[in-house]
Amino acid sequence: MPVPAQPHALADAAASGFAEAYGGHRADGMLAVASAQFPGEVVTVPLALVAPGTVSGWPAYPAGVAWALGGAGKRAAGPGPRGGVSLFIDSDVPAGSGLSSSAALECAVGLALNDLWELHADRGELARACRAAENEVVGAPTGIMDQFASLAGEAGAAVFLDCRAIRAEIVPLALDAAGLEIVLADTGDRHESTAHYIVSRDPRCRRAARHRHRRPGQGGDPA
Repeated sequence: MPVPAQPHALADAAASGFAEAYGGHRADGMLAVASAQFPGEVVTVPLALVAPGTVSGWPAYPAGVAWALGGAGKRAAGPGPRGGVSLFIDSDVPAGSGLSSSAALECAVGLALNDLWELHADRGELARACRAAENEVVGAPTGIMDQFASLAGEAGAAVFLDCRAIRAEIVPLALDAAGLEIVLADTGDRHESTAHYIVSRDPRCRRAARHRHRRPGQGGDPA
């Protein structure tokens, strides 16, 4: 699948690695995705047919982002700035290790589509779209923290996130000056964001919030 090298988007995953997306326009209304992590596999789907439950596996993440950004439906038909797209994705964030690999993938795709479709979306809007992709198309009831950290994170700093206002503040950590390091240890215990114990957590939290006479997400999105 030949893919032009522009635009190129990169998203950090909580300083644990990177995800990159290279993209180019197509005139056929299709979304074609390939990944360095799945050599030889190219998945092609009509953008107009992308919706919750229509795409499975890892391609659901980029397809979900396209859907959430408005690339699906009638606006995807035919040539134009919201037409078809070819994407090549690469990432060195270990999948299933709790280091936000899915958010990094989503955000890299979101940044690339933001440029390709000339959407002019800000980082907060992209984070919301990436979260919607994972919630609705992938089927994982995640919050917005991972996506926002991937989009707003900087080397040597933490992200202070206000989930109510979807606003972030970069907080320098000055670890080098203090002679400190953050060490990430891979235990080898893998998890899936669509696993039953994660999917069932959201309704349990909502029931607990109702029990305490509070609206879930009151004042904004839960993290």
